[in-house]
Parts: sequence; structure tokens; C-alpha cells
Amino acid sequence: MSQNIFFITGLYCFFVVFGIFIFAPTKGQTRIWLWSILKIFFFGALFSSWFTENIVLKWILIEASTLFGSLLISSSGTERSFQVGWKFLLINSYGLGIAFLGIVILLFASKPLDSLDFSALKIGLEGQSSLLVETALLLSVYGYSAKLGLVPNHFWVGDTYAESPSQISSLIASFVPVSVALALRPLIQLEKEINPSIINSANGLLFMGILTILYATWILHRRDDIR
Repeated sequence: MSQNIFFITGLYCFFVVFGIFIFAPTKGQTRIWLWSILKIFFFGALFSSWFTENIVLKWILIEASTLFGSLLISSSGTERSFQVGWKFLLINSYGLGIAFLGIVILLFASKPLDSLDFSALKIGLEGQSSLLVETALLLSVYGYSAKLGLVPNHFWVGDTYAESPSQISSLIASFVPVSVALALRPLIQLEKEINPSIINSANGLLFMGILTILYATWILHRRDDIR
């Protein structure tokens, strides 16, 4: 029941933002039909990642959203927006590339699998080298953290929200963190089972989150522009 509410809420939020984009576009916004299609692709890629347990397909869908997101960020048509779009694409793809390397190492460390679903991967990793698995999980979690905009891979966040139209930045802020959190959840659960010590990627993610909050607080204190 709660899962259905979660999915319905996601759809509702998208249609609200999409409706605002159609009926109340940002001043100077052109080619609304093109950006509307890209918005649907962006949301569709992220929303589809919520339903799959395939660890590789989930990564592909999140990476696809990065490409669509970078195009949407540049929809303002200014030179600055193009630069920010490229920054968004490169930094996020860099992080997701590291995450994909971690996934490849996980598959390498696993026994032969019938599918790429996480449940099958979890079974395949039983009894395998813990050092190799922990390294893969560390890479995956760190890589996905770039998509969340956590320190030290946070440099795209401020420019993205400042330069992209409000409807675009609201989509990114609403759906990207949720999709990445759903991708990270099974990885962190797996590490808790094989590495119960306090030094693990889950606590590393928490540490990066705290650093991000402190950094954001410091930057907010220095900024006059609230956006």
C-alpha cells in the first residue's frame, strides 16, 4: 500500500511540474514541445529505475537521466546554461562511471548468475572474497554520491539550480535523489551484512552528507542570492 502511494505521489508531482511548464513557461522559453518531450524522457528513465531490481539496468536508466537532464538544463539557451549543462553531464557521468566500475567488480567477484537482479547477485556473492566485494561496494556508493551532489562531487549543484529554469531544477531536486537512494539502498544493506564494523561505505556516505550540510550552511551564510 505504502509503495503504491509512493509511486502515485511521484507521478502526481511530475504532472504538476509538467503542467506548470506547459501552461506557465519561464519567460523567454522557446521550443516548449521539444523540452516537454525531454522532460518526459527524463522522468521516464528515473521512474522506470524505481521498478527494476536489475542492478545494471538501474544504472543505465539513471545515466540516461543524466543525459536528458543536461539537455534540459541548457534549455534557457544562454552560453552560461550550456556550460552548466556540460558540467552537470561530466561530473555526474564521472561519478556514475566509478559506480559502474564497482558494479563490474561485484559481478566479477560473484559466482555465475542466472540474472542481474540484486537478489541473485546477493546469493552469488556468498562466500566470495570480502575484500573484493567491499572495494566494489565502496566504489559503487562513492560513485552514486556524485549524483546526489555530496562533497566532494558537489560542484554541479549550485550552478544547476541557479541557471536552469525553475521547473527543471524542481524535477532534478525531486526525482534524482529518490532514484539514487533506491539504487544505493540494497548496496548498503549488503555491506552491513558482510562488514558490520564502523568503517564502511554507509558511514562514509553519512560523513559526506554531514560535510555537505556544513558546506551548504557556510555557502548560504555568504550568499545574498537566496536561489
